[in-house]
This record gives sequence, C-alpha cells and structure tokens, in this order.
Amino acid sequence: MMSLSQSENVVLMDKMCLDLTKAREQYAETKQLETNEEYGELVKINCTLPDGNSKEIQIRSGYQVVYVKALLSEEFGLVMRNVSLWLNDKMMLDPMSLADYQDIKPGQTT
Repeated sequence: MMSLSQSENVVLMDKMCLDLTKAREQYAETKQLETNEEYGELVKINCTLPDGNSKEIQIRSGYQVVYVKALLSEEFGLVMRNVSLWLNDKMMLDPMSLADYQDIKPGQTT
C-alpha cells in the first residue's frame, strides 16, 4: 500500500477544485420545500393597528392564530390579550391555523 507524504497530500488538495454552488442551490431548494411542507407557504396579511396605521406582514400559513397574535404583540408593542385577528368581519380563533381559513391564500394579500 502506497502512502502519500503530507506535502504530496497538500499538492493533491490544491489541485482539487470543488464547485459546491449547485449543491448549495439544491440544498436551498430542498430546505425551502421542507419548510413549506412543515410550516406552510408564506402569506401576506394586512394588519390594521390600534392607531389606525396599516402594516403588511409575511407569515407562514401553517402558523396558529395565537402565534400570529404573539408575533404582532412583540413586533408592535401591543398587549397580547387585547389583540384579536379578524377576517371578513369574523374573529379568527386562536387554535386555528391561518391555512384553516379559505380566504387566506399564498400569493395574495389578505
């Protein structure tokens, strides 16, 4: 069995050129698909804040309403128990996910 010296090993490593760009792109695509499968696709929601200002947020459709309320509370300094989400004049229920509501669709602002 032939063994290489450390200097010969370094020379061989220098001559090897690995382009990992394609592998990284494939990994990113696979990771995005897995994330979409686990948490749902991104949806845009237009939120009207207590001061009357509107803010558009992007969030995953698989998130529960209670989680969205917690995020909004943290993001905008609101008291969570005072936050409610409404869709088409109906209050959204905490244990439901955004995907449970037919009017919330990826690619559209709700």
